[in-house]
Amino acid sequence: MKCPYCGEEISKKDTFVKNTIQGLGTRSYYHVKCHELAQTTPKNEWPNKIKQAEDKEGENQLWAEIIYDYILKVQRITPNFVLIKKQLENYVSPKFGYKHKGVYLSVKYFYEVKRRLGDDKSNGGIGIVPYVYDEAKDYWERKVVKDNNTIKEIEKQIKELSKKTIKKVPYGQKERKKKNEISLSSVLEMEDDE
Repeated sequence: MKCPYCGEEISKKDTFVKNTIQGLGTRSYYHVKCHELAQTTPKNEWPNKIKQAEDKEGENQLWAEIIYDYILKVQRITPNFVLIKKQLENYVSPKFGYKHKGVYLSVKYFYEVKRRLGDDKSNGGIGIVPYVYDEAKDYWERKVVKDNNTIKEIEKQIKELSKKTIKKVPYGQKERKKKNEISLSSVLEMEDDE
């Protein structure tokens, strides 16, 4: 289990205490020192919360770079990165509430699925996002469901195949056909009949 304050694992060797801070749930366990600090520190200033926020910011920066690279690849005209940055900040603001990954998937949907490669009406930006965001979201959700169903179908086929016995023939050799077996007793019987 992890300490909610510091984010570190609590081992059996550590001394820990069950949460007594009201409003934070009673199933949490803290290091003794962390529990004392958590009582006096606002929750948004806890080391674990700061680390989570930094991780989220790093992830958002990564998605922004992916968007820039993608736009550079698909637009025929030179992308206006200043405009794209302003548009991206606007789209992820509370006004629109989009996520960086969602903006990327919307742009990808517009250029690859709707086949609008190099649409010169973009003016080097990503102004199309608010117009295709919901449509793109529906498309990608349906695609995930379809892909999951495809994966389940493949797994089902694999299970069915694993139940069947498969005869393995070493590479480069042909499967030998069994010739009609002749027993010695049948040969002797044939001779007696003549």
